[in-house]
Amino acid sequence: MNRIISEKLKFLRNKNNLSQNQLCIKLNENGCIINRCAYANYELGKRTVPYNILVALVKFYGISADYILGIK
Repeated sequence: MNRIISEKLKFLRNKNNLSQNQLCIKLNENGCIINRCAYANYELGKRTVPYNILVALVKFYGISADYILGIK
């Protein structure tokens, strides 16, 4: 599951022409505190994305959680 999520996160970030640092800054501005190192580990599949970060990403990108989770 982490591999699917990590691939989706990287795809979405690149699709929106954002660096990891830029994305973290935007999430922090919206009240979701995350640093670039932690986010990088989510994209690498080394750490599981916490619920609050997942919700913030879904809202930020305007997508469904099903998409990030790979549910068809």
